[in-house]
Amino acid sequence: MIFVLIIILLANTAIDKYNYLCKNNTYMDNCKNLLDGVREVLLAIVPTMCGIAMPLLLQAIERIDAKYQSIGLVELFKKESVYKVSTKILVFSCAYFVYIILGPIPSMVDCWIIENSAIIIGILLIIVLFVCFFLFCKRILEYYNPVQLNQHLIHLIKEKGIARTVDVYKAWIEIIPSIVKDSNYEDTYKTLDVIRQLIEEDAFERTMPSGNSSLVYLNYSFTTIIEGLCRNGHNYNADKCIDYLIQILLNTKEVIPPSHYKCLWMCIRLLVQYDRDDLVYSYWAYVSNHYEYMKYEVNGDIQEGCKLRRDFFEFNIFVGALILYKKKYALLNQIISYKINMPSSYPLCTKSLNDLVNWYKQINELDDIELEERFPFPDIKGTNNVVLGSANRYMSLLFLNTYKIEHSYSLDSVFGLPVFEQNERRLRRMDDMLSSLEYNLKLILNDNLIIKETLDVKNVQSLVDECIQAYLGSNILPPLEYIKC
Repeated sequence: MIFVLIIILLANTAIDKYNYLCKNNTYMDNCKNLLDGVREVLLAIVPTMCGIAMPLLLQAIERIDAKYQSIGLVELFKKESVYKVSTKILVFSCAYFVYIILGPIPSMVDCWIIENSAIIIGILLIIVLFVCFFLFCKRILEYYNPVQLNQHLIHLIKEKGIARTVDVYKAWIEIIPSIVKDSNYEDTYKTLDVIRQLIEEDAFERTMPSGNSSLVYLNYSFTTIIEGLCRNGHNYNADKCIDYLIQILLNTKEVIPPSHYKCLWMCIRLLVQYDRDDLVYSYWAYVSNHYEYMKYEVNGDIQEGCKLRRDFFEFNIFVGALILYKKKYALLNQIISYKINMPSSYPLCTKSLNDLVNWYKQINELDDIELEERFPFPDIKGTNNVVLGSANRYMSLLFLNTYKIEHSYSLDSVFGLPVFEQNERRLRRMDDMLSSLEYNLKLILNDNLIIKETLDVKNVQSLVDECIQAYLGSNILPPLEYIKC
């Protein structure tokens, strides 16, 4: 409102000055009076811009970071062309204002344009100052509107690419949680779909030739968004966005690359850290269905398909291990009990004791240091076998869970003893592995809280008795006896 009044006053001044000039017939008098008018208008505009308008606008710019909880938006705004041009025009206007106050230098050339250049430049400056001022205000309002700011940043990224808009991309990622909070799901979906398109186009890899650099950008994008959404608390729109982000990591590529697994792990860690058990369970439900219908071949290659399924199952063993490590027993009970009906299937639980023994063997053949790097647990420094130990205890819990879940397979295939190769060295290694499994089983069996809250039974004996009762006539051995056999 203040700026509108200033413009009205300046317009009245210009009209009065024009009427005054029209009454004088002398050319030099007209020019002198017109120059006086320009000087008066600049005298009104420049101090107002420098003393009132710019300080208020700069305060508004500084508050952008606080609005979006972003550290880069102010710097990004200062790189906008309208900001750079406006500040330069204002500085030039101040210099010209001083020049015109002191008095223009008389022209030595008989040329109307040169003789009246002071007037022309002054009038042009007045026009440009007003235009820049309104464009400046318009851009600030865009930054304060999450939807408009989102569209502006996406346009810059698509137009110039990530390589030339790294700062723009980082700022855009930081404001997405605020956009989700203030937008409907359709607008949010379009925003997140831009990330999916960038991944499909291998934009990170093309922008950052180094694999580690592209992984850093991928991790930064997903973890920043998910952490911001978790901090905003429970919100239906935010929860759907987190689910969609996880689906992007799982579905964008036919073969899930290691960088996606690494990024997915960091996202799940954040969900566990912020106690978003509902979202972890939602993740588990999705990946269970994903694994159930995952292809057994990729581009006609069965071995590649089997490796894809094996890596996927292995990854989720460590997700379960992380949940067990954080002692989220209620959530653990939900995920190991998750099944797909018709017929009953527990995709991410081992289908038999023999299957569990084989997985236990494969996991324990992995390098401890590599596991610490691939699946870093929170609040752990150095390598102290916490990751592998948690995975072993989780698989021991799956071993016991086999006695609880429904089975659509032959019981002989579920509870039958494994067949080992008759090789002395391998038998010795298998004996060591079974000893480790027995040790971890005893740890679980001696922890009544885990047994009660994850398996919903008072003790393992009652669990085995119920299993034997359910499958009368079957040769079902208790867990420890099975291992000893």
